[in-house]
Amino acid sequence: MGDDAHSMPADGVRAVEGGRHPLTEAQAEKWLGSRYSDAAALAFGEGFELALDGDLDVEALSAAFAAVTERHEALSMRFEADGSAQVYEPPSGIGLRHFDFRNDREPEATYAAFCATRTREPFDPAAPPLVRAWLCRLGAAQWPLLLGAHHLVFDGRSLPVVLQGLAADYNRLRGGA
Repeated sequence: MGDDAHSMPADGVRAVEGGRHPLTEAQAEKWLGSRYSDAAALAFGEGFELALDGDLDVEALSAAFAAVTERHEALSMRFEADGSAQVYEPPSGIGLRHFDFRNDREPEATYAAFCATRTREPFDPAAPPLVRAWLCRLGAAQWPLLLGAHHLVFDGRSLPVVLQGLAADYNRLRGGA
C-alpha cells in the first residue's frame, strides 16, 4: 500500500493475527485527526468508483476481492482506540456487497443516492473493517464498483496496486491470463 498506509513491519515480516505494530508518523497524524468528530473522520475517507461494463462473473469478482484483501494486510488493520498501535485482524468482515438497482424507476438516481449515503458514513479506526466495497448493478451490463476506505489503510497509491491485483485474480479465476 502507499507510504501512509504501510502496516507491515519494515523488516518485511508478515503480520500475525492479533499482532501489534506501532503507527507510522503519518498514520498517527491521521488517527488523531480522524478522532475529532464524525465530520473530521469523513475527511480521512477515500472513495473510488470503477465502472465495469459487459458480462461480469460476480462470484469470481467476489473471490478476487477476497484474495486481494487477504494478500494486503494493511486492509485488515484496526487501530487501538488510544492510538497506541495497529493490530492485524484477518479480513473476515471485508466483503464485496452486492446491490441490484435494475428494477428501480431511475437506477442511476438511486445509485447516486446510494453513493452519497455510503460516502457519508465515517470509519472508526478501532472498528474494522476500514475498507468497504459495493458492487452495484444498474443495467444488463452496467456494474459500478464503489470502494471506500480509511486513509490509515488505503491511499491514492494503493488504488492501482489493489486494482491490478483484483484484475489479475479475476482473470485467473475466470481461466484467463
